[in-house]
Amino acid sequence: MKHCDEKPELAGNRLEKIPRYKASFGVTFSDPRLLTASLTGVWKDTRDYSLENDPEKRMGGYFTCDLSLSRRIADRVRLSLELGNLLNNHFHESYNYRNPGRTICFRVRTEF
Repeated sequence: MKHCDEKPELAGNRLEKIPRYKASFGVTFSDPRLLTASLTGVWKDTRDYSLENDPEKRMGGYFTCDLSLSRRIADRVRLSLELGNLLNNHFHESYNYRNPGRTICFRVRTEF
């Protein structure tokens, strides 16, 4: 933050809950006869919980990787398996909330 009229002592501090650096990638393979597979990854740098940039409340950086596999099994039906946070990394997205780790979702999608 460049300046703050209400609290000038905060000028120059990092914005709360916003990482200074963030990177992401994604790769998809698709063959309609076999399946569609997608791998995505996100890395976020450390984040500050408050505008005061208290080092005791700084949240660490983290990396997550998600995998999605899907296949059409009939003309209007698709099955998919989605693995969120594939590496089961534990991190804080906000100061008081810890990410639950790996998630698994199975879907059946129909089209009308």
